[in-house]
Amino acid sequence: MTKQAELSFLFRTLKAPAAARARPKLAERARVEEWSYERFAEALLATEVASRDAHGGEARIKQARFPARKTLEEFDFSFQRSVQKTLVLHLGQLDFLAGKRQRRAARPTGDG
Repeated sequence: MTKQAELSFLFRTLKAPAAARARPKLAERARVEEWSYERFAEALLATEVASRDAHGGEARIKQARFPARKTLEEFDFSFQRSVQKTLVLHLGQLDFLAGKRQRRAARPTGDG
């Protein structure tokens, strides 16, 4: 089995199509820029993670079978007056998630 076929098999087995597509260009860039093995692996895996993040939300929305897709931009705040527009738009920015991650990272692990 050739190296190309072996790599294709491994990417298919791992279900990592974005990394498989990116590999030739990333490998060439890694050679030219003399990346370490770790840097190349990081770039390859980051490509797959970014692709999954981008497509995962769409797949979950499709799987949920919502009757229609709605966004905050489309919401009619004048119709639903009990909803606080500034609060909803602030929450829609998801800033509170970053705060939660920072608090979680700052907690002691108890290993010491």
